[in-house]
Amino acid sequence: MPLDTMETGDTGTMNLFGTLREHAPAVEGVEHTKRYRTASYKPQEQTPDTLQGVTLPGVSSLARSMSGKRSGPPGQIGLKELSKWYEEQNLGSAKYTESEWKQSLKFVKDSGLTRKNMSSQARASAVKNRRRISSHLGKKGQEVQSNFVHRIEDIQQARKDLKRCHESCCDELKALQRRLEEAEEFRNSRFTWPMRVNEACLEFREKRIGIDRVMDQVEIELLKEKETVQSIADATVDKVITRTKDLVSRLQTQCESLQEDLDRKATSMKIDQNTKALPPSRALPVHYDNVQARPATAVELSHWRTNSKQLIAETNSMMENSVKLRKRLTRVCNKAEDEMLACCEQASNAVAKGLRRAQYARDAVCKLLEDVKYEIATNEKERTSLEELIAAQEIPLRLTTTQLKERTERPTGEETNDEVHQSLVEKVAELDAAVEALTNELNTNLYNQEELKNMEATLEEDFAIKKNTLLQETRCTKVRSFLNPETDTYVIKKMMTDEAFFDLMTR
Repeated sequence: MPLDTMETGDTGTMNLFGTLREHAPAVEGVEHTKRYRTASYKPQEQTPDTLQGVTLPGVSSLARSMSGKRSGPPGQIGLKELSKWYEEQNLGSAKYTESEWKQSLKFVKDSGLTRKNMSSQARASAVKNRRRISSHLGKKGQEVQSNFVHRIEDIQQARKDLKRCHESCCDELKALQRRLEEAEEFRNSRFTWPMRVNEACLEFREKRIGIDRVMDQVEIELLKEKETVQSIADATVDKVITRTKDLVSRLQTQCESLQEDLDRKATSMKIDQNTKALPPSRALPVHYDNVQARPATAVELSHWRTNSKQLIAETNSMMENSVKLRKRLTRVCNKAEDEMLACCEQASNAVAKGLRRAQYARDAVCKLLEDVKYEIATNEKERTSLEELIAAQEIPLRLTTTQLKERTERPTGEETNDEVHQSLVEKVAELDAAVEALTNELNTNLYNQEELKNMEATLEEDFAIKKNTLLQETRCTKVRSFLNPETDTYVIKKMMTDEAFFDLMTR
């Protein structure tokens, strides 16, 4: 049927498909489309030369107008109108031979029969192709729907695998983060806090003064402890913690990648589900631009599957490494714990020994200082006694010399060198010898007293030094008591951040 005689909907359909390959050239490249054998049109036979001068039926305008009308029963052209048309065309006066009439009848009859037979054959071909096409396109539609179902199932399976992997990855990430927090807490309690305690001990011992500023075994053990703790932290725990933080970051990124892939596939599945359920309608627009054998942004199905499998494989590999790293963290922390306990115990024993030595030194100096002070007090009393005794000899000396003077007044002849005179002279000599001896004792006492006072000052200073040393050693012992694993973590954290509280708790 010519296009200009078709209805509007059919014309629109023919226009759509008539320009389809022009607007969507990719259709030409589609292979394995079904091929149909269709009827071909043959034009009407030419009028024989013998009838060239004959006015054959069908030349009237009434006949031509019939071609544009719907077919009806015979007798559609009225005789009156036809006669009038022939008269107007001045075709009614001509006469034809009987042979021409027969030839004309035969030509019209043969032409009609031929066209009817060709039409019947074409119609039979159309009916056959229509049925085949309807069946094939129906199957193709079912195939499209089936492919939608398979594609949606593929996406669902991929999402199921991704979701399972994502959940496992998130669980492993949480487990690794918990283990990392425990390791960092372990580092703070077994390294950061012991290092702070060690530094405090060294700072306290730097406050020693005078002769007590000695590089003793305690300080050597503290320096060894500092070096050992730092070495264990740097070489073992810190190294594993750094690797763990890196893996935590990578697992977080991997979880995000899995979630992004899940979201993409959820969106893709929703689009395919909505597209599958889209009802056929003439109201739908025709999108020629989307008829592409391979869109520019298209991804091969094998690559699509490979990408998800590769993402899952990478995640599984990371999770295996995470499990191994968690176990290694446990081993490293346990080993570091044993090494730290041995190291800290050795230093703590040295500090305790230093405290006992400081106590002994302070007590020894204190006892000696007390003895010296007692000796000074006793010497002071003795000096007083000596001075009093020396002063007491003045009166006897005056008396004796006066007695000797008085006896010189005896009359001449009576001035005998008698026993009295000898005893008085001896008494003066004895007094002199006694005062000399007492003076010597007093001088010795004064010298000793001066030396004792100097010693007292020395001992006072040494006692102050020893008291200060004992204070610092006591603070060392006190701060090291907080290395006990049973110490309240709140106290440790507050001491780590509050210097005033730290100072208060170590006094």
